[in-house]
Amino acid sequence: MEIFDNNTLVINKVKTKHSGLYSCNTTRLNDTDNSTISISYNYLTQVIEKDVISELPSGSLTDWRKYRENVLEPAALKLDDESLEDQIAGLNVTWSPWSSCLCGSFKFDTRRFRYAYPYVIVNESDQLAPIFPTQSEWLMDFYPYFASIVMNLTIFYEYERCVEDCVPDALEEDVDYKYEQSVYLPEGSDTKFLCPESENASEVLWVINEETVLSKSPNALGTGASENHVAVDMRDELFLTAVRPSEAGIFSCIVDMMPIKKITVTIIPKSIFLTKGA
Repeated sequence: MEIFDNNTLVINKVKTKHSGLYSCNTTRLNDTDNSTISISYNYLTQVIEKDVISELPSGSLTDWRKYRENVLEPAALKLDDESLEDQIAGLNVTWSPWSSCLCGSFKFDTRRFRYAYPYVIVNESDQLAPIFPTQSEWLMDFYPYFASIVMNLTIFYEYERCVEDCVPDALEEDVDYKYEQSVYLPEGSDTKFLCPESENASEVLWVINEETVLSKSPNALGTGASENHVAVDMRDELFLTAVRPSEAGIFSCIVDMMPIKKITVTIIPKSIFLTKGA
């Protein structure tokens, strides 16, 4: 621990032994009568051990909204209902800053993350409003009934894809897709591919040859669509129209930054299947 010239207390490499009550006492001059006023600031700090927070709920913005709606909000309502006249408990969340953009195991696996920390604040008077992490042992000691309502609420790990230069975070390796498919199409034919597990997703990407992201088009099957030959509509469906040999390749579907499906498309030129049919 270190105290700087501006009276800031800094704790490096925080450990459980740093849990405790930190008090700061200072004096201030009263402008009215030039008397001295003593002021005390108290910070009750508890460090949560790693093994307690090793399994965190995590996901995209969509997952966070579900967690908030299905887990946090019911607990907040119960705290409000069970609060006493002289003890009013409320559930709040504070967010950490976003991390740097990190590179994953494939080109479009770039992500940054942040943490949502749920905590309980108990108002007993104008002067006393202690704040406790939801899994705090001290919350259990001081306010056991409130603790029983929120004890299973943990930190939420939210991530999202980022586009800025990334910091390497994983070794390059073969991407492990959940589904793989090989398709052979005659030149000039049409087909459509769906992306599994994409319903209610925050983000769906279709990528060609693990290099180029396909943009969505509201006119994937409309006038002039055949000129594009490859298009993704607003429902994240991939269309191959009047395909040519140059449209052959690997089409990857990525859902909320998770590699879901890889489709290897081979185009059979007209010259081959016309010759065989002769």
